[in-house]
Amino acid sequence: MPGKPWLVLSFVLAAHTGEVWFNIANLHWLTSFFLLQQVLITRPSGWAQRVGDLAILAVIGLTGPFVVVFLPLFAWRWCRYRPADNRAVLIAAAACAPAQIYFIKTTGPHLEPQSHPLNLEMLLAVTGSRLVVWPLLGPRVAEALPWPHSA
Repeated sequence: MPGKPWLVLSFVLAAHTGEVWFNIANLHWLTSFFLLQQVLITRPSGWAQRVGDLAILAVIGLTGPFVVVFLPLFAWRWCRYRPADNRAVLIAAAACAPAQIYFIKTTGPHLEPQSHPLNLEMLLAVTGSRLVVWPLLGPRVAEALPWPHSA
């Protein structure tokens, strides 16, 4: 993959809110990028790389819910390139996914807004405010924008 240094520097060069990322509460956000990288990297060249990739994948897959999100990408990679390495990666990710699905469904607070249907207008407003307006125009402009009425 070309531009590997830019992939590493993306954490530093991206718009940032000042939050400390390297702590136990935010670790799953950082490690999720390894899952994406695992989909994009070339096959391991030796047994040590294979074992290392699978071990790290298992640990990260059990750290946060992103293994569920990226599972279709692992399946796509295996469908596109069928060596045993990609099958092993898919099996490792698929083995971690049920535990994460269980935790997504059963843990955490169940807040009243979660019982409402998806409000696409509010979703687009929040996403646009956080990803476009805030980084380009600043927090004052983002906070001053009116929000759509919830249905």
